[in-house]
Amino acid sequence: MQERAEASMLVTGSIDIAPDGTLSSMAIDHRQELPAEVASLIDRASAKWRFPADPSGDADTRHVTMTLRIVARTEPDGAYRSRIRGATFGDRKLDGQIRYKSRVSPRYPLFAYQNRISGDVYLLMRVDASGKVTDVAAEQVNLDTVTEASMQAQIRRIFAETCVNVAKYWTFDVTGAGNLADGAWLVRVPVHFGMVQDRATQNYGKWLVYVPGPHEPVRWLGKYNYPQPASNTDALPGGSLQPVQNQLAVIGPLDGE
Repeated sequence: MQERAEASMLVTGSIDIAPDGTLSSMAIDHRQELPAEVASLIDRASAKWRFPADPSGDADTRHVTMTLRIVARTEPDGAYRSRIRGATFGDRKLDGQIRYKSRVSPRYPLFAYQNRISGDVYLLMRVDASGKVTDVAAEQVNLDTVTEASMQAQIRRIFAETCVNVAKYWTFDVTGAGNLADGAWLVRVPVHFGMVQDRATQNYGKWLVYVPGPHEPVRWLGKYNYPQPASNTDALPGGSLQPVQNQLAVIGPLDGE
């Protein structure tokens, strides 16, 4: 487990994308709170980012939100190296088309709480045209605590089951057709379990322990003939609701190399 642990932080901001897919500007939220090497890494990488051209033919610049997962670890040669592990880019065209109607937060599992273990569960769910969750699964569970391998697996299972058992009863307000051919929505939702209530604010720009869990295939996708979505799950900000289709992605490596 110690070998898998990395240091990690989520960095937020926004970008402006020209109609041809080139980046016209990039802004990092609270840049002054980030380590200088992280801000420099993002500046260098974003200078080489390219996106698919706007398929609508719209001549306007697209302004979208940005969340980056930055990780750092000591390499075998002893060098301390950071990189952009994942990214999500929002699309303002989806605003208001799907939003929470009724959502009860999962309770912190007692075993994890007593052992002071924190983590993030990344849910994948299908929401039908009426706003009901028809299927839900935990794609990945990351932990903020290094423990024995057997406990890691146990905690991941407990976190996942806790979230799935609650999320299947969530409801949504949906407008128009979904992002799938059958009219449904396929969305991701990250759920955080932590000792600090406002972790995003208190720890922004700080390195945190990060033990990524395995990315689990979602079995129920097959009954709808949906393909397995790309596994870039853990660059989502906590509490967000991210439609899986229509996501923007950088053409080429995120690090720009």
